[in-house]
Amino acid sequence: MTGELTHPEAARRLGTVAREVGGVDVVDVGGGFTVPYREDEAPPDLDALAHETRAALADAGVDARLAVEPGRYVVADASLILTRVNTRKETPGPTVVGVDASLATLMRPSLLGSYHPFRNVTAPDREPDRVTVGGPVCTSTDTLCENRPIPRPERGDLLAVGIAGAYGMELANEFHSQPLPAEVAVEGGETRVVRERRTVDDLLARERP
Repeated sequence: MTGELTHPEAARRLGTVAREVGGVDVVDVGGGFTVPYREDEAPPDLDALAHETRAALADAGVDARLAVEPGRYVVADASLILTRVNTRKETPGPTVVGVDASLATLMRPSLLGSYHPFRNVTAPDREPDRVTVGGPVCTSTDTLCENRPIPRPERGDLLAVGIAGAYGMELANEFHSQPLPAEVAVEGGETRVVRERRTVDDLLARERP
């Protein structure tokens, strides 16, 4: 993509530096693999990317082991956030839907305007409605998505926010005294709680009068 440093080009540049330095056994090109956040985005061709990156390193004239750090790519789609609809407000524009998750649960949309896919788990086949989904934190930036077509969310519905594996619990916080959510693992069709939900008492337990 124009203006962005590709992995093959990064490998070529690092290879050039390694050749000039000499005696380098490993060239680490880091991470940064594209994660397909949007439903119409295709995942990267990792085989082709690996071939191009190795070739670029060889073209630089370096006989070194190539290392990568694909962390985000591996875990981003490994988890999702479940949140319950608690309010619904009709407006002349998109319907405003309130949920019990917030920017304390997932800060990327509010902080960076990032896109995360949404699903209505309760009623996936309901007629889509254009909605803006916001959390309970008292600030106008507490928005998880804007003007998005989602099967009409009603009060009590469960919504799923996808591609949260690298950004959910890892960046969750207690802003505005929001207790941290529970964390549940799903394996082989079975579920188990791996981190208990925090409570307001947990928040206050560390305070001293």
